[in-house]
Amino acid sequence: MVLASAQPAFITNGLVAFYPFSGNFLDQSGNGLSMANYGGVLGSDRFGTNNSALGLTNGATLSTTIGFPLTGNSDRSVSLWVGAVAKSAAPYGRLLGWGSGNLGFTTLYFRSYKPNPFAMDSGGAVVSVAPGFNPQGSWTHLVWTYTTNLGLSSFYVNGVKKASSLESGSASTTLNTAAGPLILGDISQVGFPTNALFNGFIDEVRVYSRALSDAEVKGLYGFEINPQPLKVRPATATAQVVNGFLVGATITDGGYGYTNAPGVNVVGSGGQGAVVSTVVSNEVVVAVSIDEAGKRYPSNTSLVIDPPPYPPTQAIAAASLTNDAVLAVSIIDGGHGYGTTPPPVTFVGSGSGATGTAIVQNGVVTGVMVTSGGSGYSTVPTVVIGAPQALSSLMMTTSQVRVDMNVAMGYSYQLQTSTDLASWWNVGGAFLATNSPVSQWVDVVNQRQYFRLIQVP
Repeated sequence: MVLASAQPAFITNGLVAFYPFSGNFLDQSGNGLSMANYGGVLGSDRFGTNNSALGLTNGATLSTTIGFPLTGNSDRSVSLWVGAVAKSAAPYGRLLGWGSGNLGFTTLYFRSYKPNPFAMDSGGAVVSVAPGFNPQGSWTHLVWTYTTNLGLSSFYVNGVKKASSLESGSASTTLNTAAGPLILGDISQVGFPTNALFNGFIDEVRVYSRALSDAEVKGLYGFEINPQPLKVRPATATAQVVNGFLVGATITDGGYGYTNAPGVNVVGSGGQGAVVSTVVSNEVVVAVSIDEAGKRYPSNTSLVIDPPPYPPTQAIAAASLTNDAVLAVSIIDGGHGYGTTPPPVTFVGSGSGATGTAIVQNGVVTGVMVTSGGSGYSTVPTVVIGAPQALSSLMMTTSQVRVDMNVAMGYSYQLQTSTDLASWWNVGGAFLATNSPVSQWVDVVNQRQYFRLIQVP
């Protein structure tokens, strides 16, 4: 029986880059926009977890090794946590920015000396959040969204939209972001004065190619305000080949969950002899080394890093509606440890009749085919995908078993049981969680019996 806190379905929609700084400086969006580090250090995040936030002092800088893809006047959103532990080392503490030149650069900065400390500078205009809070000495969640022109841009602090004001330029001013790298911290190297030094920590940096809505910003804050378990995933890297020799490797995702240094398979038609090793720190692959260059490798040679040992985890999905029927299901987390028999899919909500079939590949749920949309769904139903049998199996030797349930207070739940993972029936009635954990004694009716807990309206 597994209780999982699902991340919001929108959180990856339009995500260009994501830097959680969980033991490394890698982009975890899957877009390969990882950063080179010039003096940044890893420190404690807002939950007190070591090596989980980026510390910037004395002109420290992180920069993507390639140009950032958001240019011109395109829509965008920036979300990050700011831990300003003291006044900035200089009046204008630059948090992040990208582009090139003064007029082609878009940057967010923290001004410790002003009552309205957060501001965005487009090179031709400045818009700032209204006064009323002081983030020094504490962690603050900051979001800036932009669409069309500065008059339609918005600041959010801790999930709440704040009034903003134009310090220069006009509401009709548009962005003209030039091609250039994304830079965190000191951006004097792209033409700004050296007083652009931020003294503090930043974390959970997300950049989107769209303007997040008020509800999405609130949902993002609600998701990130609680610590989230790191997802076990394989590391990835790209190969550099020169004249048939494997000469280098670039990590695009350090993965997570490694207990030992994984092996690396060099895939390149006709190539032979290359030897590659890895280094793991804090369960993340932090280095890939070429020990032997080999020979005759083609330019499209790839590196396949062995995956970490995956524990069984339950898949998580979200539904979408058209009129009052289920239209489609999106997989948020495919889980791990599923067998060849697809797990059951249940839609819990105000309507009825919706059915679906899970698609499993290599132990992971890769999709859900909606076989019937049902009807009468006034709100989006909860999608419950059955857990892997390794998670659900309980061998009973007594007439009763006590089920202990860790629940989120304020939500309603229903305990269910099954003997075949296909048909489920309720154990007692639904209950509103007023404390946690909750225990319930259940009669055992079969030698092999499964239990699950679902959240209900």
